[in-house]
Amino acid sequence: MAYQTLENITDLGLRDILNFPNLDNQAFYPLVLFLFFFVFTSLTFFRELKREGRANLLSSLAVGGYVTTAIASILSLLQLVSTGIVITTLSLSVVFQAIYLFTKSS
Repeated sequence: MAYQTLENITDLGLRDILNFPNLDNQAFYPLVLFLFFFVFTSLTFFRELKREGRANLLSSLAVGGYVTTAIASILSLLQLVSTGIVITTLSLSVVFQAIYLFTKSS
């Protein structure tokens, strides 16, 4: 299987350069979104843990979900991810937010 290189692409606009990793691996940007979700969730969780001595994982999941939804929306405007991925990230962030709001935190 021959992989494409940048020399094989004739029109090199911003979208074409950003779409280059997606040509051979369709799961590239969904994996990037998962990485953003994991990083933002971890950052907010451990920052709260360091600041207050205790942390709420559900609030960190909700914040990570909303940040991931915003990034997925931007990637969708550039046509790098499908609308289904944006809807999936939005629904996951709403689910985490609903669980956070409807559970009693100590």
